[in-house]
Amino acid sequence: MSQSIKSMGNNVFEDSLYENISVMGNIKFVNEVQVNEVDATGIIKANEYIKIEDMHLVGELFAKKAAHINRLNCTGKIDITGDLSFEQFQSKGTLDVEGHIAGNNIKFIGILNCNEDCEVEQFDVNGAVNIKGLLNADTIKIRIHELSQIKEIGGNKITIYAGNNKKLLGLVKIITGSPRILECESIEGDDIDINDVRVSVVRGKNIKIGDNVKAGHVEYSDSIDISSSAYVKECIQI
Repeated sequence: MSQSIKSMGNNVFEDSLYENISVMGNIKFVNEVQVNEVDATGIIKANEYIKIEDMHLVGELFAKKAAHINRLNCTGKIDITGDLSFEQFQSKGTLDVEGHIAGNNIKFIGILNCNEDCEVEQFDVNGAVNIKGLLNADTIKIRIHELSQIKEIGGNKITIYAGNNKKLLGLVKIITGSPRILECESIEGDDIDINDVRVSVVRGKNIKIGDNVKAGHVEYSDSIDISSSAYVKECIQI
């Protein structure tokens, strides 16, 4: 039978099924666990796989295995050793994932780090992004606030530009002031609009190369627009 718990202070949960958990304090999940709703202010630690339908967190989440959180709203730090999956993800702070990221919509303010691929439908990040594999999404919007690196980017509509750090002030205090540049091996999509990017290869249907872009090889099928302040080594229509 699932349980509902409301508590303050330090809490250790050993059962596998809970209905609602509301805690002001610290939570430790010892075993694999499934929870309908978590509302917490504090630190959550999970030793095994966690599956949570709804999570509202102000604080920190540390998961040693994979985590599936269907709908997540967080202000703070999230550290996942395994894979992270979700439907709706909205967060401010830092996100570190050792495995894959997979889901529907992600809206994030802060610093996002992923050691493998990130595959979602909508990717909206305001801050810094470091993805060692492929970022694949239908719609990608990145506002860069410090040096970012993504190995490969693929999508339908891709928009990248340097954000205004003054607008970010007060939301997260983790931006270091490094150059607001995104470095990438390749960008492929239908509609591409990029600024403040260093990229080896760009392929797309309609491409706009804006200010502060250095690109090696560009291939387009329908339209191309290159800023006078951009550098493109080679551009061909296919």
